[in-house]
Amino acid sequence: MTALSTLMKHCLLMLSFCSFLTLNATSYVWDGGAGSNNWTHANNWNPNGVPGASDLATISGVSVIIPSGSNISLQKLTLSSNGVLTIQANASLTISGGSQDRRIQIDGIGANLTNNGTLSLSNSTLMGIYMKNGSFTNNGNATISYSGSHGGMEMRENSNFTNNGNITIQYVTDGDAIHQIESTAVVYNYGYMHFHHLHDGIFGYAGTKFYNYGDLDIFYHDIENI
Repeated sequence: MTALSTLMKHCLLMLSFCSFLTLNATSYVWDGGAGSNNWTHANNWNPNGVPGASDLATISGVSVIIPSGSNISLQKLTLSSNGVLTIQANASLTISGGSQDRRIQIDGIGANLTNNGTLSLSNSTLMGIYMKNGSFTNNGNATISYSGSHGGMEMRENSNFTNNGNITIQYVTDGDAIHQIESTAVVYNYGYMHFHHLHDGIFGYAGTKFYNYGDLDIFYHDIENI
């Protein structure tokens, strides 16, 4: 068997595995049935059960925590209007697997993700994080790897990203680390940002704002229209 045919076989196996995960995903919606704000309480979800590595989770209109000591894996997370998720210190959220165009969607007024622990996103077909009318605050360690053509993070109107910790966006061969589409998309960096193996570092349309008060490391790439 040639090296090329071996590689093609491995690629087909991976595509089949991703398709299997996507087809067998369960969509969980937060209903707060356990009377707590703890992600790991099964009765807080509909259907009852804690979302797992092959599943999708949606939170709307409530604040939820991933408690310290928890290690959560998903396929996709959606935070809609007033849906708030906080990853506590010494907790982790890993989102990968299956075929998803985005790993996290923060879409709606009051929607917010705050990471005080460890956040890892990989292998989306379009982007790692999509934001519109929502916000993402990183106080811990975050990594976005192997995103698709829309880059690591796509920010639309009234979206806000504040980095107080460490974030790495890497291996985005046909997109940008941060793609700010609307003039009301704002980034504040007070921590450390490391971007490498990208099409572009940071791309913004006219009027978008990027405030850097920390350390910004863009390897072999640039900043456009900021």
